[in-house]
Amino acid sequence: MRKDYSDKFVQAPLSEEVKNLVKDCVLLETRGNGQAFNRLQQLESTHRKWIADIVNVDDFPHFYFINGATEGINQWRMTDSRDWQYFQGEYQWANFCNKKGLKITTPHKNKVLFVSNPKCSTGNFLSEDEWKKIEESNCPVILDCTYISATEKMPVKVFSNTEQIFFSFSKGFGLIGQRVGLLYSKIPHPTLKLMKAFECWNYNGVEIAIKLLQNFQPDSMWNKYRMEQIKICNKKNYIPSDTFFLATSESENYKSFRRQGNIARICLTENLNE
Repeated sequence: MRKDYSDKFVQAPLSEEVKNLVKDCVLLETRGNGQAFNRLQQLESTHRKWIADIVNVDDFPHFYFINGATEGINQWRMTDSRDWQYFQGEYQWANFCNKKGLKITTPHKNKVLFVSNPKCSTGNFLSEDEWKKIEESNCPVILDCTYISATEKMPVKVFSNTEQIFFSFSKGFGLIGQRVGLLYSKIPHPTLKLMKAFECWNYNGVEIAIKLLQNFQPDSMWNKYRMEQIKICNKKNYIPSDTFFLATSESENYKSFRRQGNIARICLTENLNE
């Protein structure tokens, strides 16, 4: 097993309890008989309650299943022609889809901001100053909350001008290959509303998500791995991130991992899986 953290990809730990829970999910075989919609509605109702102490989604009445947060980005970039912006170290896929994103340090009022909280660049929650800077800019926001379920239960304030919020089960539960994600929107999504009307979503993913929500709390994996994360960081002289499988370092040894200034993001998953 590699010990040098030479892989710059983030790999989230997949525990045996999660693996055993989802392996026997029932696969729906048809659509149009109300079963798929009923299960999707159950997922929405359960998730709204499950996440309520962390993210308030009451102002987002439109709910969609997506194949991981990446599909949320795909659908956003495909349907939004407005100028947009992002911070250094942000999840890079949006810029791969559309090279016109502006890298910024201070948000512009008239550009849509794609921002993650916790931050993709470090796995840490936005600081109060960072949150305030975005809120005061009054810019439209696409909010990526994919690291939630890999952190402690900490309230995440939603920016006033947030238009969409993404959630994912890839990070907290290690289900990277299952592509299980959720999207909340204040207004009907221009393309996902049509896919929903035709029942075009991942039925098996819905079953996986329901099982996870019924058996785990948002901080279950954080509680499971947090002490091990701290132990590894103390041994390696890393700074533990708010996300349990990540750490940061300013050491020159990890300069190729830097995503924000001189801060390197380091994945701890290989050691957590020992």
